[in-house]
Amino acid sequence: MAGERSRSALEVTDRPSLLGQNLRLGTTGTAARLVPDGNTERILFSGMDPRYTDIVGFLQRHQLDDRQVATALLERIQGGTDTRWDQDAGMSEFLNGLNALLLGVEGSRVNATFGTALAILELIANGRLSFQDAFARNQYGGFFPLAALQTGSRNLGIRRVLFQDPRLQENPPDPQALDTVMRQAFGVGSTERWDRPLAITNAVPLREILTLVEWLRIQQEQDAAAAQITDGQAARQWAIQQITALLNRYY
Repeated sequence: MAGERSRSALEVTDRPSLLGQNLRLGTTGTAARLVPDGNTERILFSGMDPRYTDIVGFLQRHQLDDRQVATALLERIQGGTDTRWDQDAGMSEFLNGLNALLLGVEGSRVNATFGTALAILELIANGRLSFQDAFARNQYGGFFPLAALQTGSRNLGIRRVLFQDPRLQENPPDPQALDTVMRQAFGVGSTERWDRPLAITNAVPLREILTLVEWLRIQQEQDAAAAQITDGQAARQWAIQQITALLNRYY
């Protein structure tokens, strides 16, 4: 983010190190604290040490509309404030803390989250997902990649395959080879459907891909010209343009 828009990110109030420090979030300056947790870190806000199930519970207890909350989060990411909850200190603290969790903490762990978090929020704002779908759909977690549970050590191996397997380096790759490599990497059987990932695997990279695919489906519905694309290379360029536009909208 540039200029004044950077104020919607984390801002340290005392020392350069974030861990263990008090943070000021958003343009309203609500409080949060980043604390060490083993080899990683957690962010404390709204008087709680939130897990994704806790976040869903907060929204449900307060009977908050998922689409309105997602829209407010996106507005704040852009460096503004939303008119609905701007004067509500408790809600501002929650919204700013949730943005800091999704884009600050989770984004620092996996850079792809800077894009997938935005895609998830836009899917919720468009009514395609609920926060429960995103964060706590079932025993595997939710569609948001970093809300996956029990991912194990498999994710690094999958990323290695995606970036290094020579069968995927062709431009564009052979569809059958792509399907074979992806199924082997993610542990999806040859007869199992890709659109039911949470019942098959909780691999973070698969959720990242499926999140962006679902988000791209919405963009295609809104772009009449996109429906006419039949060439694989042209489709790839169109998808890159859409994802680039998503990032430019908020950062």
